[in-house]
Order: sequence, then structure tokens, then C-alpha cells
Amino acid sequence: MERQIRIKSNAYTSNDLLCGTLYQYYVVAYNAMGKGDASDSIAIKTKGSAPVPPKHVNEFLVVNTSWAHIKLDAWHSNGCPIKEFLIRYRVTKYETEWSEVSAQVWPQESSIELLGLSPGHWYQLNIKAVNEAGAGEHTYHFATLTAQGVVSKHSIAAIGKGAPIRGVGVDHNCDTCDMFGDCAHSYTRHRTHSHQQTPPVDQYGARGWCGDPR
Repeated sequence: MERQIRIKSNAYTSNDLLCGTLYQYYVVAYNAMGKGDASDSIAIKTKGSAPVPPKHVNEFLVVNTSWAHIKLDAWHSNGCPIKEFLIRYRVTKYETEWSEVSAQVWPQESSIELLGLSPGHWYQLNIKAVNEAGAGEHTYHFATLTAQGVVSKHSIAAIGKGAPIRGVGVDHNCDTCDMFGDCAHSYTRHRTHSHQQTPPVDQYGARGWCGDPR
């Protein structure tokens, strides 16, 4: 990209540059005799960088028995607006192929839901956020709740003792919680009517028992 500057100008401003992008500049002078030698080039980077993913899955994910609610606005744009998200997921134990949520998810959608998940299963969730400076990508683990509103002990055993269990909705009001999620929240989106006792609502807006409600 080349620009001509009038001789009376002592400064030049580049417009319409990409965010968080490195540019190389050099100057060549012209007169009636022709073109002179090019100056040494200088490197200039515009402000901003690639998106930064949330550190913990529970910062942006709410999970129930058959769906997961993803808060896309939890991603940090890092000074350059996010242009799109690429989201895919798979069952950790049984699947090798990824299922794509869609080819592109626009940042105007502050959240998105994964529907049709299986209760009591561990999933891998891969999210890639793209802006003009580059892309930020991260893979998370999360577990859907069982029909009883807890994390399945079999699911945890299947993925291994060292697996992260963040994001399964651990009840912070419980006095004790073990690694099997016996204090897990059972998140609900709609009011339901049943003969079972309704669990209390905590300060996060989630319902849950301290212990297995069975």
C-alpha cells in the first residue's frame, strides 16, 4: 500500500488500519530528477491483541441435565472487537469427532445454548474467538447433571481422578462438598410443577440441594 504526500506536509496519519496489526513503514522522496533511495523501515503495531478466553469454565458456563448455557460475553476482546466465535463439542468418552454448533457464531449473540446433551456425561467444549489481531482458542471440560441433579460418580470415574470438575455448579452454601458433586446445583430455566420438593435458590439464581436429593 503506497501513499503520496505533498511536500508541504511534515506529518502523515494512516487511517483505516486493522486493530492489533503490525505494519512496516518507509519513505521515498521524489524530485524533478527522479526517485531517491528508500529510508530505513520502521515497525508500528496498532493497539490491541487476540481475544483472551475465560480462565475457568464456571465463569461462562451454566449446565443442566440436557443443555449448557454459554456466556459468550465472558471472553475478553483485548482491545479489538470480536468478529466471530467457532464453537464445537463432543462427549469425552465415546466420540472422536467434534460436533459444530454452527459454522460461525456472531458476537452480537451474547450467549448460546447447547441442546440435546445426555445427562450424566462429560463433554469437551472447544471455543475459538476471532478478531482482527488474531484468534484465542481454548478447550474446557464440563459435566451434565444426572436426572437427580448431581454429577454422576460414574462419569467422573470414566474420565479419571485428575479431571477438572469446575463448571458443574458446586453449591457454595454447602458445608461440605466432595469430588463427586454431591452438592451440585440443578439449574432450571423454566418453572416446573411436580410432587417433588423444590430446591432452594442461592445468590447465583441456581437451585440445588446440599447433598443428593434422592
